[in-house]
Amino acid sequence: MYSSEIGISELDSDDFYGPDHRLTLDCVKLVLDYMDSIGMSLATFVDALFYGDPECTTDHACCRRRSVFFSAISLPKVLSRMMRFATQNGPKEDLQAWSLWFVQDALEDKMTRTVRHLKVGDLSVDRVLSLDFGKLRDWMENQKTGCHTLWTILFQLSMPPKGRTNNTMKNPKAMIISVICQLAFSRSNRANYLQQAFSLFFKADGLSSKANMLLNHLGITLSNTWQNEAVDTLSEEAMTTIRGSLSKQAVFLSADNVNIPFHVFGQRIHNKSSFESGTAATVFPMEGVPPLDGPLFCKAAWVAWNLEYSDLVDIDAGHRIHVQKVYHLLQFLLNLPYFKHYPHHDNPLLKPPPPV
Repeated sequence: MYSSEIGISELDSDDFYGPDHRLTLDCVKLVLDYMDSIGMSLATFVDALFYGDPECTTDHACCRRRSVFFSAISLPKVLSRMMRFATQNGPKEDLQAWSLWFVQDALEDKMTRTVRHLKVGDLSVDRVLSLDFGKLRDWMENQKTGCHTLWTILFQLSMPPKGRTNNTMKNPKAMIISVICQLAFSRSNRANYLQQAFSLFFKADGLSSKANMLLNHLGITLSNTWQNEAVDTLSEEAMTTIRGSLSKQAVFLSADNVNIPFHVFGQRIHNKSSFESGTAATVFPMEGVPPLDGPLFCKAAWVAWNLEYSDLVDIDAGHRIHVQKVYHLLQFLLNLPYFKHYPHHDNPLLKPPPPV
């Protein structure tokens, strides 16, 4: 038996390199020859040593050798070399199929966890306003509680080979959040945390029903029916809150006229697009201010012609405001260059009046 590079036989290799040295190839050949002599193939040996045989799995000597093997060599590097140097008829296809199965099995648990995290309960204003892309991204990137493996794979696939480009209009992380939420929504229509927010946003922005149907098929929004029911639910919740505020504290009301266009899918005699007018009002609760006493006000204003101007307006406060206005006007005039040498700047009548 000869070495592959120099023609030194197995018998005189120790004399040439020294008694403690032996070429790796020669050692491998000796081990393979010994395995052939005892009738054991390399496949049988590897399968038995690495948990394929119950006795070898529990044997102390085998356990020790396995531990030494895993600490002395990088298994991913060995598998990578198998993939790189394998021929067309070699184990490359089997390794690729096993790698795909392993990744799918690893991601299955992550997707189950994601679906469970994105499931939401009943719709409410607080739940809609609680949407935070930053917190959702942090959860997905978390290696212990989130879907870190899926996030890492999608993030690498979203980046060009030469690294991130200078295009600031594209945000790969925002795209990945949307993709993961779409995958979760595909598994369960209750995992619609992001879809709820998108549906309400597009509804408020005036997106047509046909366009929303397309987004719904893509898993980005919910259906038109859900949108309409959600708006009704939020409106009822807001109205209940307003009624509670009216009974507990004073409120400030701001209102204005609005014009709202209503569009239909197809024009019909009994179903046409319309342009309606209405009034939109906003109620601002005034914390700490007691509500208006209705009966007391009605009693005081029972006879309208008995009300005097002084009953409705604080005349003294109006007089103090008028004095303040006169003072500011005089100060503006006296600060002009024309009154620079005015001799009565220090007159007591020009001193600031008391506060209102």
